[in-house]
Amino acid sequence: MSSESMLLCEGYSDRSFLAGWLSHLGCSEARHDPWGKSVSGGHYGYRAPGGRFIRVVPAHGRDKLLSFLKTRLDRRSTETVEHLAIVCDRDDCGRGGQPDPHRLTAECVSGALHAIGAQGVDTRCAQQPRQWQLDQGQRDQVTVTLLQWSAAVEAEVELPSKQTLERLACGAIHAVYPDRTRSVRAWLDGRAGNPPAAGPKEHLWSHMAGWYADYGCDAFWRALWQDPLLAAALRRLLEAAGLWPVVEALVT
Repeated sequence: MSSESMLLCEGYSDRSFLAGWLSHLGCSEARHDPWGKSVSGGHYGYRAPGGRFIRVVPAHGRDKLLSFLKTRLDRRSTETVEHLAIVCDRDDCGRGGQPDPHRLTAECVSGALHAIGAQGVDTRCAQQPRQWQLDQGQRDQVTVTLLQWSAAVEAEVELPSKQTLERLACGAIHAVYPDRTRSVRAWLDGRAGNPPAAGPKEHLWSHMAGWYADYGCDAFWRALWQDPLLAAALRRLLEAAGLWPVVEALVT
């Protein structure tokens, strides 16, 4: 039976980072999905070493993730999806900061799945608080998982406080190249005029401008995985956040 797994993410940066991660895990690019259709529309396709087809889909915004989730699950009877992982920023802050009131939470996902359940879909939460089983016990059972970017890093002063993919990348860079993060922090603090607050994107793109300018945005995210030291640091952070085992299981 033809099927796929899907990583449904917020935007292009997440898509590029996930592409680099899947390549690091030994996946190869696939131009056609299991139903013979061309992989297009901003989607990326990968074939895992174990044979599974994995689709990476940017939703073009956090607010569109749940509508994409519903649309994909609505056609699962004709195009089977084994595992659908929603990948987004955790969007809370350290050091007493206020979390984003519009962040996507496990409760949001659970509510969306129960709404689908009202239309005849069996929705039961698994033991993991961020994982659910749909159509439980049936041949085409679907696992839905919420994966949220975050980084537990001690060097708070050099990093953006908001828990995002950018913070995760900056945390890995700091673990391997701490002088770079100190240089970025000094530059951000010394900007002339009335600059915007130094948030996750200001930090991350300063690293790209300083050390990866020739790559461009898409290749920069992939390049993080091509540095063995950074790849090891990313793995440690992703394992601590609980993301690594979920994605690793998709490629086996």
